[in-house]
Amino acid sequence: MKPIYTANQMQEIDKIAIDEMGIPGENLMAQAGISCADFFMSRFPDKNSVIVILCGSGNNGGDGFVIARVLAENDYQNLTVYVTKSLDEIIGDAKFHLNLLEKTDVPILSENDVSDDDIQSDLNGADFIFDALLGTGLTRDVGGLYREWIAWTNASSAVKIAVDIPSGIDGNTGRKMGIAVESSHTITFGGFKVGLLLPPGNEFSGKVIVKEIGYPQEAIDAV
Repeated sequence: MKPIYTANQMQEIDKIAIDEMGIPGENLMAQAGISCADFFMSRFPDKNSVIVILCGSGNNGGDGFVIARVLAENDYQNLTVYVTKSLDEIIGDAKFHLNLLEKTDVPILSENDVSDDDIQSDLNGADFIFDALLGTGLTRDVGGLYREWIAWTNASSAVKIAVDIPSGIDGNTGRKMGIAVESSHTITFGGFKVGLLLPPGNEFSGKVIVKEIGYPQEAIDAV
């Protein structure tokens, strides 16, 4: 049986693993992204598929950078990454993985690089969309650019894969925070999040796949 955590508990496990047990955050992020890419490649092996990866500016976006790099390294040809902020504004572990992604040929575009019409056109033409916009730290209703990109994602006929949790779902309660990605699959890390199982969050999550990413048992036991 897979464990079930609130978003707050999972964030505490992450903090203990990094701050008290010395596991580099970029290593956990790498494992998260690799687990998503491995699932995708096993389930959807067509390397000519058109894939759009939407990345926020935080750790969820960092997972998306890893996914893009791993898919590119495995010869998926039609990848585009969109980022909600200018690339020079990305910091921390996400920046580490952005730097690695920049060594590939994958186009990485911020919202300043293309028009809204171009983004919508790419989303409409995609076979698959990875949602790496907002993770479990969401505390207020989704607005601005995030709201637009989520609405355009939902309007696309692409298969939508959420990274950790569908953007716009509260990981503690399952509440829809104004708008949320309507995912067909959610790949979540360490254990189920309460918000993936309670309505309406469960209605946006699709099939939930739990992947282990290397949290020490001591960190889990502490929470």
